[in-house]
Amino acid sequence: MKRWIWSLLLLVVVLPSSASALDCAKRDASFEEEYAVYDGVILAAVEKVEEDGPVNRLHVNVLESYKGVEVDRITVNEDATWGSVSGPSQPGGEYLFFLKKKESEWTVPLCSPTVFAVDVSADKQAFLDPNKMTLKPAAETPEPSNYTLQILWSISGACIGIAAVIVWMRRRKER
Repeated sequence: MKRWIWSLLLLVVVLPSSASALDCAKRDASFEEEYAVYDGVILAAVEKVEEDGPVNRLHVNVLESYKGVEVDRITVNEDATWGSVSGPSQPGGEYLFFLKKKESEWTVPLCSPTVFAVDVSADKQAFLDPNKMTLKPAAETPEPSNYTLQILWSISGACIGIAAVIVWMRRRKER
């Protein structure tokens, strides 16, 4: 019995007092160091959130870009559970996003120091202001018009009709 108590006491002394699932949660970097680590830093308003399994796709209107992002509208991926700040981002919310670029997609990593726009302190804003970039309008992907959809449906219908006639003719020939 004494051995169990001593073993338990030894474990309590040896084990760390706090644990974290993510290594980055322990990091205590300055704002300037965090700025240097990320590929994109933007002040943006979330327009729309599309849930896609474990990922949320945020359609954001970039209000200011301080690093990396050159257009006024982008799509950002974030973890659907953890989100950017205390849970998933909300439409209408304004955030200072710290982003990583993976291939051609922007992502909010789990340990990103993203904050609500209202929580950006004056000294952090003073650091960011000289880095403001001029934004270009994002290339709009046009929504297919009703006319385009009608043409697509017509072509699809014609293809199905032709295939049905060919099948019917082959079956008729076999008799």
